[in-house]
Amino acid sequence: MARVIFLPVEVGISRKNGTIQLTEKQGGRKARVPVVQTSEIFALSGAEPDGTLLSLLAQYTVPLHIFKDGTHISTYIPFASVLSGKSVLAQVRTLEDTQQRWSLAREILRGGARLRCMASRMLRPEEKEEWECRYMDCLAAGYAAGTDGTTDSLRAFDRIDRDFLCREQWRDEELRYAEGLSKGVVLSALPRLSLDPWIGILKQEKTDIPPLAADMLFLFSPLLTWLWPHKKRPSPARRDLPETFRRHMGRRGATNGARIWSLKYLPVREGYALSARFSTGRPYRCASRVEVERCAE
Repeated sequence: MARVIFLPVEVGISRKNGTIQLTEKQGGRKARVPVVQTSEIFALSGAEPDGTLLSLLAQYTVPLHIFKDGTHISTYIPFASVLSGKSVLAQVRTLEDTQQRWSLAREILRGGARLRCMASRMLRPEEKEEWECRYMDCLAAGYAAGTDGTTDSLRAFDRIDRDFLCREQWRDEELRYAEGLSKGVVLSALPRLSLDPWIGILKQEKTDIPPLAADMLFLFSPLLTWLWPHKKRPSPARRDLPETFRRHMGRRGATNGARIWSLKYLPVREGYALSARFSTGRPYRCASRVEVERCAE
């Protein structure tokens, strides 16, 4: 079974006989990892991949996320695996229609507000009315502003988010690390979707990730970032970060019948729902049936 690989030290990454070869920058120790048993790589202390290695990762659809001192530096995504054809044409046709695009944007704004209210109830139940009122007022203002006001609406959401995270007493370095890990999770969803990642729905300010990924990050950051266990928030000094990451991202996030979706795969699930909307016109309900289980500290 393919698994997520975490690299705690700085490494060089190369291709060796169809496998991934890891070489420590300090010490020179080497190890090989079968690419067919790897679903994703998080290089937490930096990495230098060579071109042949990136070609191998693209062939097997394995994203590589590079961090340095708790900051997300870059992600190599195998875009060659993103499907093209009818699905992308349907996406373009839908989003070129101003009315349809605004309908989808409204849904994502609504879903983002709902998930923020959910997270605030879980984390600060004694203040739930305060945060629900602020987010619902922000959503109402976004509806009134219409499609041309989406960027301003997102700024307003961000201001409330920062107030909430300040109340939660996040340290800057921990929040930066958690946001970087969330960005990696969202970017990893893109190769699994038959959508063009460079065509987003919300009119966002320029970001360092594809527009569709930025939409997903706005939607799911309250769950992926805010809900980290308080006593185990990520930092470069934490040796148990890989295990904490797996447990956090493995929490139940939604169900479809008998199928259970973890937090990590909620962006993939949402992408499937958008694909169905683009291709078949099926009604789209953002973050449908998303309910996150509480996590014991």
